[in-house]
Amino acid sequence: MKETQNINKSLSALGDVIAALGDKHEREKSGKADGVNGGHVPYRNSKLTYLLQNSLSGSSKTLVSGSILLAGSVAEG
Repeated sequence: MKETQNINKSLSALGDVIAALGDKHEREKSGKADGVNGGHVPYRNSKLTYLLQNSLSGSSKTLVSGSILLAGSVAEG
């Protein structure tokens, strides 16, 4: 159970980083880059986002893939 909570926390932090990067890109594209929030991207909110910082920022492209299998969804025959 604790491992699941840690995974959810890391994925939530990854979502926050991706959202912040999207907002930052939109502000720069529209020319409204102001110093209100400083364009802060919360990379240090989890180990996952901290380790992926170089891959997520800049001009690199990142592919995130996931798979979920529920125990009751596999048909036994």
